[in-house]
Amino acid sequence: MRDKGPRRSFSVRRGFLLWALTILFCLPFICAALGWWCWTLWQQNRHLHETVIRYAYDYQAARATAERLQNFEALLHEENVIGRELVLRRLASLPASPQAAQEEFAHEHLPDIDLGYVKVTNVLTQAEKNGTLHITLELRNTDSTKILVGEVRPFLLTNEERKVALHLTPEDAGNFRITRYKKADMLAAAPKGTHTSNARLLVEVYDLENRLVYRNSYPITNQ
Repeated sequence: MRDKGPRRSFSVRRGFLLWALTILFCLPFICAALGWWCWTLWQQNRHLHETVIRYAYDYQAARATAERLQNFEALLHEENVIGRELVLRRLASLPASPQAAQEEFAHEHLPDIDLGYVKVTNVLTQAEKNGTLHITLELRNTDSTKILVGEVRPFLLTNEERKVALHLTPEDAGNFRITRYKKADMLAAAPKGTHTSNARLLVEVYDLENRLVYRNSYPITNQ
């Protein structure tokens, strides 16, 4: 059966056809370039996020150091303070700043330890009004061929150089078993009679054999 309807034909210019074919040929390269650009932006955003967190930690550390220096300066201006003359003579004989001298006294009997078992980063501690310490930190596996098992034990390092253990809620909140990465979110009640205004958080990490593999102190931010 023949179709006796009207015939319709469309004509396409040769230049337009070549232009369309060129666009279709270049489309995979354009998509690859856009994908690489998006991946670069994602890397830059990740680096910026890590920088912001590092600056926030540096700000907290500087703020805590400034508060300790204020108390330290007030003690130096008081009379009949035990060890005042010794501190003044030491500060006069050393070229270091009062901040360096204070840090030396604060950590002389508790040196920092890092055996490379696990990487601890982004440690932030917030002291809430109800006396609870909100502790967050990140644990990273330094050896991708094995699983890391251990425990994070936080302590309160008071201004009088007392090391007070903090009890976590729940009790096993400090336990970890990681293959690559874990973000720990812990709550601990501050011991009665202790003040967190000039205290620091002491973080100790123990492996499966109860061996101390990491120790460092961090400032506490008060609301």
